[in-house]
Amino acid sequence: MGYFSGISCYWCIFLTNHACIDQTLDTIATSGLHILYIWGFNDVTSIPDSDKICYLADGAEERGIKLIIRFVKCWTDFGGMPGYISAFGGANNSEWYYNDAAQFQYRKYVSAVVERYRDSDAIFGNTDPLSPMVVRNYEAAMK
Repeated sequence: MGYFSGISCYWCIFLTNHACIDQTLDTIATSGLHILYIWGFNDVTSIPDSDKICYLADGAEERGIKLIIRFVKCWTDFGGMPGYISAFGGANNSEWYYNDAAQFQYRKYVSAVVERYRDSDAIFGNTDPLSPMVVRNYEAAMK
């Protein structure tokens, strides 16, 4: 089995135009990297422009780069578990794992993204959640 080299490029989704995305993908491709970790989440107040992630996926596919999309993380910046807890109730990130309303919305979002890109050669997989936290007192958390 061989190994693949890759890089985390969470900030790719924040690039403001196609030329910047192209330049970034060109640099990654010419560096010999084959895997690109990107964020598939952000803390927003309106429906985000899906063109950017489509352009990023198409550009990665053209350059032979595979994307690994992360859909949630535990930290408060840029959304993630705290955003779900804020919207659907709970005291801490540990509750995200078993909050039915939060899990329903999370799975609905992941399903929409997976369905949209299921035939794309650019999508390698996903790793979720990013930086998960371990529940130290399992019984107390499950009450």
